[in-house]
Amino acid sequence: MTSVAEIVAQQEEGLALLFERGLELALQVQADAMAAGTPDERARLALSFQRLSRSVRQTAALRTKLAAEAGRAERSEGAEVIQLHKVRVERRKDEVRAAVRRLIWTEAEGEAMAEDLKGDLEDLLEGEGLSEAFASEALETQVQRILDMLGIVPPGQGGEQAMPTEGVEACEPDRPAPQPPLRDSSPSGGALEGESFPRDNRDDGYWNST
Repeated sequence: MTSVAEIVAQQEEGLALLFERGLELALQVQADAMAAGTPDERARLALSFQRLSRSVRQTAALRTKLAAEAGRAERSEGAEVIQLHKVRVERRKDEVRAAVRRLIWTEAEGEAMAEDLKGDLEDLLEGEGLSEAFASEALETQVQRILDMLGIVPPGQGGEQAMPTEGVEACEPDRPAPQPPLRDSSPSGGALEGESFPRDNRDDGYWNST
């Protein structure tokens, strides 16, 4: 499918050729009129020259009109692109400004320091906005870069101090003291039927006396 730009280029090429050939013919007719042998012939050629000249002028005017319209279209398109870029840059500035200001009010030590940081933020945003890639760069990257330049460390990024371990012995949980085995108070001492077990010699006197 032929694009609009290709159609415009073809029209300009055709009009340029038409203008060139029409001008050549008009000049030739004018020369013939000057060389005519009779007044009637000269008058007829003069009329043809006037008509050809009018056609050449119209062709030239049409070329000028098309060129002017193409120029306005290019300027309009360029202006729209520029305006769109400005809108995107300002929108991104607002996003970065909002994210950084929240941390300024959180981390600044006093209102005076907060106001100074806000002023520095605006200066940095003006410089950042001049970059062609500002509107398309990742928001997180821009916010972090601004914070670094302002010297603000977001909460959670300062690093946690590790607990010292050198020279500290590991504490083991208290172990319960071993308990003596329970002694069965029954005459068998807890032995099963048919099971032999050593006798206590201290009980021999008791058994003998009975």
